[in-house]
Amino acid sequence: MLNLYKQLLKNNYNVHILIPKKSGLEKKCIENKLNYYRYNKFEIRLKTFKTSFEPGLSHAIKKICSEQNINLIHCNVRREIRAARQSSDTIKIVYTHHTPTNVPLDIISKTNGIIGINPTMIEYFEKEFESLPNTNIPLKLITPFFNQEKFENFTSHQSAATFFANNFGIKIKQAPIVSCVANLHLDKNQQLLLKACASLIHEKQIPLQLVLAGDGMQRKKLEKLASELAIIDYVHFLGFTDKTPEILHFSDLFVLPSSKEGFGIVLMEAAIMKKPIIIANGTGGSHEFIQHDKTGLLFEPDNIHDLAQKIEETILNPNKAQILGNNVYQHWQHKFTNQACLEKLMNLYLGVLH
Repeated sequence: MLNLYKQLLKNNYNVHILIPKKSGLEKKCIENKLNYYRYNKFEIRLKTFKTSFEPGLSHAIKKICSEQNINLIHCNVRREIRAARQSSDTIKIVYTHHTPTNVPLDIISKTNGIIGINPTMIEYFEKEFESLPNTNIPLKLITPFFNQEKFENFTSHQSAATFFANNFGIKIKQAPIVSCVANLHLDKNQQLLLKACASLIHEKQIPLQLVLAGDGMQRKKLEKLASELAIIDYVHFLGFTDKTPEILHFSDLFVLPSSKEGFGIVLMEAAIMKKPIIIANGTGGSHEFIQHDKTGLLFEPDNIHDLAQKIEETILNPNKAQILGNNVYQHWQHKFTNQACLEKLMNLYLGVLH
């Protein structure tokens, strides 16, 4: 949401952002010196009707719309749609659906435009629209906005060994670096990646090292698994870090093994750095962004052998890895830059308003 706000401001649009008080978003707005409105987040859950509402949010929306003469609200979570519609029956509402979850029909019917961040979400809403009589809600595929300049403008004058030693206190081996940047949650499926790497290290004697950037509830289990697989010396748990550009820069290969994914922004970040990418087939935006053997490699979901084979193929064929990296960069540059996404968004806004 914040990256979209910054992109709209950058292009001189009259836009305002409303965020919860004392939230992570408020902290980021302060850090980036951005103007914002805030509200007291107080959610009331109604168990009988399996729904909830936020009176503070609805009141804040109504007040801001009146003061600023706003005619369109862009929501990013479902409860915001209900609050926005409670504030006005006539204001236009655009909703971006970020997660692979279902949306009740009564919520869908309150919108005037819907954005899905991957093709699977678009297919879901097209099917749901069949249950809504005479619906003409515009539906658009627009991938998430992100801080692309941070990656486009990245340069480094230090070695991989120096970077990892100075920032994480670890000693990198003289072996290809496979990286994964993601929260350590069950859906991210790092356990599959550990098993695939273990089979390559022990069965194929292929030297490699795995860098896991991110933190979460699965960390201790993953550390235990790495130890049980006898690859703990080849796996580096970096924890949460803002050094993603550096990590990708020093990586030979990026793998996102997620079993569920909306659209991994890190895929675009890796693309800008021209890294070969491997992801699970049919997960989130995989078939939109990664075209097998052209802009990356797809492995069969939850298939350890297939993932290991794709990693091996990339590591042992540096020329192919370079071609895949260049291809995915060109693919991103052609269809997925912030500017390209902004043009799609403006077309949707104009269609909704007129």
